[in-house]
Amino acid sequence: MTILAVTACQSDSDAATADPIWFEVATTDEQHWELMRRIREVDPCALLPRSALEEHGTVREVRSGSAMIAGCRATVDGESAPLELTWTLAWAPGGSEVDEDRRVGDVSVEILDPSGESSANEVNACWVTAQFPSMTQILLSVKGPPAVDTCAIGDELIESPIAQLPASPPYGTSPDSARSVLTGADPCEILPEIGATPALPAAENQVVHLCRVEPVPALTIGYEYQVETEIMQDEIVILDGRQVFAFGFGDGEQIGYTFVVGPPVAGDAVPTVTVLGGDHSAVERARDALMKKYPAP
Repeated sequence: MTILAVTACQSDSDAATADPIWFEVATTDEQHWELMRRIREVDPCALLPRSALEEHGTVREVRSGSAMIAGCRATVDGESAPLELTWTLAWAPGGSEVDEDRRVGDVSVEILDPSGESSANEVNACWVTAQFPSMTQILLSVKGPPAVDTCAIGDELIESPIAQLPASPPYGTSPDSARSVLTGADPCEILPEIGATPALPAAENQVVHLCRVEPVPALTIGYEYQVETEIMQDEIVILDGRQVFAFGFGDGEQIGYTFVVGPPVAGDAVPTVTVLGGDHSAVERARDALMKKYPAP
C-alpha cells in the first residue's frame, strides 16, 4: 500500500509527509499500544479547522469537548439555522468496522442517517464515520433543524479530517484546543505501581482512554471529561480531604470512584478519573495511587 494512493485528496507534498501509522494495520500488542499513544497525541480540534466550518456559516464557537478527551465541538450559524457539530478521534477494536457507504482512497466512510425519525419539533442528527486502515476512526455528528440536510453537511465536512489526520497534528495546532492534565495520558500507566497487568490482547480489551486490568472485570480505569453535576454517584465521600464520587452496582459486587483532577477544560466539563471493578481492594489501591498521581486541583 502506498500513502500516495491513500491520500489522493492531498497534494503530492502532503502525501509524502503523511504519517504511515494511520495506514498500517496493527497486528501485535506493541503496535496497538503505540497506535493508541499516537491517537492521544493528536489535537482533535485541528482535524476540522475553522476554515472548513466557515464554508457552512459563521463559526460561533469551537472548543475541546464531549466526554471523549480526543474530541472537539463547534457551533455554526448556518444560512437558515444553527448547527451543532462534534467530532472525536478513536480507535475501533475488531468487529467495529464501519458499514462502508463510500471510500476516500483507502479510508472507508459510513453515513448513518436516521431519516424519517424526526418531527417538526425535533433535532435532525446525522453521524458520519471515517475509518483508516489502522482502524483509527473519526466520528462526526451534525445536528440541526429537520429542514437541514445534516448528512450532506457531514459527508462534506468529513473530507477535512480525512485530509488532516495523516499529518498527525499535535496539540496546539488548533488555537481552539485546550490541554488538561489528562492530555496525552495513558490510563494504563499506573499499573506497575499497583502490581496490576493490563488485559490482553490489547486489540480486544483496550481503548484509547480506558484501561482494563486482568482478570476482567477486576478493574477498569477511565479518563474523560464530565460535567461535575452529572457524574455518576451514590454518595460523595471525603478521602484525604478530597471530594470523591462513590457508586456501586451489581448488588454491591462492583464499586467505583470518580474524582476531579483539574479545572474546567471544555465548557462546564472537568477532567476526571474513574476507577471501578469487582476486586474492591484492587479498585481502592488504584484509586489511591491515581489520587496521588493527580493531586486535587
